Amino acid sequence: MDHAAAHPHTDALAVARDAKKRNDWPRIAELAAMLPEPLDEATVPLANEVAFALGRLGRYRDAAALWQAIFALAPTARHASALAYVYYEAALVRRREPAQPLTLEEARQGFRRWVGEALTLDPRSIKDLYRLGVFEAQVEHAHDKVALRALLGAVQIYRELPPRLQQRGDLRKTHVKALYAAGRSALRLGRHRLARRLAFACHRADATTDHVDPMHRLDLAGRACLACGELDHAERAFRLALDAKGPARRDHLYVRLSDVARARGDLHEAIRWLHAHTRPERRAAWIWRRLGDLQHAAGEVEAAMASWHASIQVDRMGKHLTWTRLADAHAARGELKRAERTYRKALDFARKRWSKDHAPALRGLTKVLTARGKAEVAAKLGARLRKAEPRRPRRKVAS
Repeated sequence: MDHAAAHPHTDALAVARDAKKRNDWPRIAELAAMLPEPLDEATVPLANEVAFALGRLGRYRDAAALWQAIFALAPTARHASALAYVYYEAALVRRREPAQPLTLEEARQGFRRWVGEALTLDPRSIKDLYRLGVFEAQVEHAHDKVALRALLGAVQIYRELPPRLQQRGDLRKTHVKALYAAGRSALRLGRHRLARRLAFACHRADATTDHVDPMHRLDLAGRACLACGELDHAERAFRLALDAKGPARRDHLYVRLSDVARARGDLHEAIRWLHAHTRPERRAAWIWRRLGDLQHAAGEVEAAMASWHASIQVDRMGKHLTWTRLADAHAARGELKRAERTYRKALDFARKRWSKDHAPALRGLTKVLTARGKAEVAAKLGARLRKAEPRRPRRKVAS
């Protein structure tokens, strides 16, 4: 009996592997019809290729079901990791309208279930630690402490690999991206020196490969330097980023350079950067809001309010932030009735869009209500405010 007769799926596997070289995912997915039900061990190699192709096509439910069948036959770290990746990708690319979208909750639960399995089977998996870190930072609303721990773990394990493995392309890429993601999380956590070290390490490690766009690497380095008070270094990084390879949109870099000017105490130069380098008809809501903040700090109150109103006109996500600023300005000018109305707009939007209260608007509304002689109404907001305000860690009492 020849080999092909003993293994009737050998030809299909060869077809799948050839199609994979061309990224012909639909051709590989068609081979699902050749898989037996239930799956057997002899067809696991073909099932691996089909399951991967289904994921590439956004058929996440089919991919997950097939990977689970594979894992039941061959419960390896690799198969658990592949299953975790299906849910990871589904959580991160939900805006691309995949063929079989998963709800965010399905993606969350599936990823946590299977990345836990993968890391139990292989606690030193660089890729799974990296994905866990990104998931915590980007999907789970900036759980940066947990994310940073996972990402630094991935970096450390990579550095402990033998030089031969460090040269493996997929691991080098994951290492670079872990450095970048760790730098972002460290920056958000206020660990500025660590963020600076990670950003520069990422830039050095990725100098010849560009796994992370140079513009993004330089932007991160500049933000870390700015946070550390190294203004000249920050300015140089942002200027280099303007000319570096990366996405065409660069408006955020002009905002960064404006931030450098503000950090130097030159509000008018900070405002000039935004006026000179961002076109009004293309300004994002957050840039209009930033311009208004600068104008307000410079004493240009009417100009600030005009910028904030422009922000609201083009905003879909953060109107509550801008309405709170406008309400604060009305309150400062003694326009208490108008301030109350605007704070309420901010609160209504936050609850409708984000299903939660906006603490700064609640604080402002409480003060305005009290000033207007509505102390009883203001007192009723106390419970909402306590719930909305971020919890501060308790200080340890010296024994």
